[in-house]
Amino acid sequence: MRLFPGFLILSTLLTGCASLTEDECAVGEWARIGANDAAQGLKASRLTDHKKACERYNIEPDQTTYMEGYRRGLVAYCTPTNGFNVGRNGYTYRTICPRDTETGFLSGYKRGTTLHNIETSIAQVRDSLREVRTQIGELRAAPSKENRDARMRLYSEENRLENEEARLGRQRDAALVNADIFLQNINPDI
Repeated sequence: MRLFPGFLILSTLLTGCASLTEDECAVGEWARIGANDAAQGLKASRLTDHKKACERYNIEPDQTTYMEGYRRGLVAYCTPTNGFNVGRNGYTYRTICPRDTETGFLSGYKRGTTLHNIETSIAQVRDSLREVRTQIGELRAAPSKENRDARMRLYSEENRLENEEARLGRQRDAALVNADIFLQNINPDI
């Protein structure tokens, strides 16, 4: 399957710390800063954080240039492929896409989020399975009638978790096929 294109516009640096350094404020590449903010899925109100950061250095951001860059960044961010990647990585969509691109973005985002949620559930089931198997091993080491009854309950729980893991695995496989078809339909080159 060819699920993930070589590009992922979404940066892993989705942080809320001090937005800009003195040098960044002084250089004032506001179009680039706006484009980067949008490409990271941040709201345009991020400019307020930049204003506060630059205020310390008596520098005023160029709001018009920032917004021009921000709009360019939205073009890159608000795609169905990026929507899938945002959802697949478990990021929150902040409702920043214009109406004309939001439907496509959300179509990808929904598929990515579904896959992310299934994979999160699989990881939780596997953690529970490890815990149950550890408990079974501990009870085997000290045989007694009480331990035997507890082991039987744990074997039943182990079986239930194994079935749940298999069910979720089938769901994940179906979601992967669905995502692959979706991504190929929107970008046949992947």
